[in-house]
Amino acid sequence: LDQRDGEATLKQVAVASQAAAADPSRSAASPPSHHKNATGGEGGEESSPSATVLDRHDQKWNARYCELANYKAVHGHCKVPQSQRPLGTWVTKQRAFRKKEKLTEERLEKLDDIGFDWG
Repeated sequence: LDQRDGEATLKQVAVASQAAAADPSRSAASPPSHHKNATGGEGGEESSPSATVLDRHDQKWNARYCELANYKAVHGHCKVPQSQRPLGTWVTKQRAFRKKEKLTEERLEKLDDIGFDWG
């Protein structure tokens, strides 16, 4: 029974991952006003080169997030060892970004929703 639940979760995460990859504007469609672009200005202007950079960053972040969700489905927790690169490094960076208050509310909520270990 638990294995079936795990398999369903993996399938759901794979579908979500494919949807995010197919629609990169999904996560960047309405960035919070405190979200800075690569040049230090406000984000959200889709036609500017910096908006393209944001889209790529959002795509990469969402891909790692999906990896973390897969990891949790398999292992039952989000405590990825830093030695398990690149996901472990990404997890460590998310903790550091939160500490420096550089994570958007949306990302904080997404990580909280899957039981991210902030410790």
